[in-house]
Amino acid sequence: MDTSKFFEGMRKGDLELHCTEVVITQRSAELELKGHGKLLINPTGLIYLELVCKPIEIPEKSTILSKVPQSPFDENQKLELKATTIQGWTFEATDFSFQMNNIFTTKPFVVNIPLELIELHYESSFISEHRTNLNFEICEPCRIPTNKLNTVKASLKGYESYNWNQTLIEIDKPKCEISIIDHEAYMEINASGDFNIDEIYESLNYYLALSSGRLPQPYAVVRRSGHAHTLQLRSVNKAYRSHTIAEPFPALASAPGWPDFHYGILSGMLKVRRTNPNLFQSGYAQWARVWHAYRSQTSVTLLTLGVAIEGLLNDVYIPSLELSQQDTELEKAKIDIILKLNNLAISKDHKATLVSSVEKWGNMHPKKALSILVERGIVDKDERQSWIDLRNSSAHPKAAGVSNAISKKDFKRMCDCLSLFYIFSLSIFGYQGPVYKFGKINHPDLLQREMINIVLPENSKGALDV
Repeated sequence: MDTSKFFEGMRKGDLELHCTEVVITQRSAELELKGHGKLLINPTGLIYLELVCKPIEIPEKSTILSKVPQSPFDENQKLELKATTIQGWTFEATDFSFQMNNIFTTKPFVVNIPLELIELHYESSFISEHRTNLNFEICEPCRIPTNKLNTVKASLKGYESYNWNQTLIEIDKPKCEISIIDHEAYMEINASGDFNIDEIYESLNYYLALSSGRLPQPYAVVRRSGHAHTLQLRSVNKAYRSHTIAEPFPALASAPGWPDFHYGILSGMLKVRRTNPNLFQSGYAQWARVWHAYRSQTSVTLLTLGVAIEGLLNDVYIPSLELSQQDTELEKAKIDIILKLNNLAISKDHKATLVSSVEKWGNMHPKKALSILVERGIVDKDERQSWIDLRNSSAHPKAAGVSNAISKKDFKRMCDCLSLFYIFSLSIFGYQGPVYKFGKINHPDLLQREMINIVLPENSKGALDV
């Protein structure tokens, strides 16, 4: 099946699929809509169904003339869509909602239904040497070091041009060959080999995002496993395409081991995604929060950046530091003191308060974790202090007007914390290359800094070795 027209239609935003039969059902069987219509894309990038619906009967004691489903948490109210096009393709969608206000159910009516994504499942007899294949496109100009020169021949006889516009990356575990092509107006990403498709898809999106300061939004995705194919068309937010945050390093760097260090991030992500998915998800979630926060007011950006660093410390580094910083003498002393406290002739509440206080002795917290990393030469004292100041001022703000202006003091705190955030994010995936140390306006220093070496055994929280 040729999916190029779907990709082109999603890319240009003019995809239009005429559907001869549309059926929307609710698991609770309280609602069933039938009709015909069109699958379209609005100017912002949202996929929606323009449904011409047949007259319906309203179930007794039902209030469907409102938002459907009424509760997003009730599994029985979830909606399922099947839309068959004039070509005979049946697209499916689930977990969507829409409004049915002021509808005359005694005659046909029109309702617009927004959809996050639609899927088409199909079989192919095409035989490939690879068991799995992934192909998707994005319109965000992610900056990945290229390593392949391509020739472009024009229709005019004898005219051709050359462009370093492709990146080829080979990964051993899992066996995978990846191609990233920059077509200027869009980027095409392909992966083939023997791998878990979801792991590759999530890792590629995070790799493109973290290394480029962009938020990739795949609008068309094809997954193949054996002969089974799935085409997924996804809604996007075009406003996000113009937004970027400072990336951790340049696409081109004159440094030993470059660009292999850059490509190695993807290998590290695949390893962590496979062996420690919680650490992968923590890193991805914190990065996405920071990216979105940079689209907001400065106060929101500062607060989110401080909390994101704390989140990475709590999820990734503190559990490992606790293992390396265990004080057996202190633990024995705590046990002895708690036994004595339990024998005191005081109220239960007072006793519980004292015991709880003793139990917390020696516990690791973000501020202490940063102090340990300062002692080991990984974090600068100024960066630690900037995080403390930023976290305190953001969590306990003084009265101030609404403004997106940033003071010199806040600018330094933001730069130091962004540097910290990238060190903590990249170290999860074993990155050892140069990174920016932010602080100089428009011209950050590119330094070879000490990163945090994390050993990630199978199915464990990880161990810190610095």
